[in-house]
Amino acid sequence: MILEKIGDYNNRVVSKVNSYFMNLNDSDLLKPVYRINNDGIRRKSITRDVLLHVMTEELHHRGEIIAILWQKEIQPPDMGWLSVIRKTYPIWNMK
Repeated sequence: MILEKIGDYNNRVVSKVNSYFMNLNDSDLLKPVYRINNDGIRRKSITRDVLLHVMTEELHHRGEIIAILWQKEIQPPDMGWLSVIRKTYPIWNMK
């Protein structure tokens, strides 16, 4: 039951992300984005930099997971982008 909920949530997130990127254009990448840091100060970035930050963070955490598995002498699954996209995006699901 819990795995179904996780799968459903993942599908919703992937759908929203795909929709966002399908509608993204060059001018959107330069739009300002504001956030409030832990120090309470409002900071300004642009969309492009936030997207690069998100991708970098994702790769960082993926590496942490792999390192933990190695420490436990567990061979991590293939977590490369091409494998992930093949499993999550139907057009790449070629057998």
